[in-house]
Amino acid sequence: MLSRRSKRQYETKFRHWGMVKNLNERDWRAVIQHLNERRQRGRDSSTVLLHGRHLPEAKIRKAVQRYSYESLYDRFFKRCKWK
Repeated sequence: MLSRRSKRQYETKFRHWGMVKNLNERDWRAVIQHLNERRQRGRDSSTVLLHGRHLPEAKIRKAVQRYSYESLYDRFFKRCKWK
């Protein structure tokens, strides 16, 4: 007799193995911070490998818009030329 696993049981096992479909906010913030550090060092690489998977550039751009925090003060002084 075959035992049937529920969807929840499969999801739990996949999470246990480190397989995730979507990243949470904490993971995206870590990716964004890593990309910002690379840009500051002059390495502007667009390839991101996370949990053994390449993340598409479009998905990264969307996450940067969603999860990166930039205060009004920072926005103003980035555009200001007399800094």
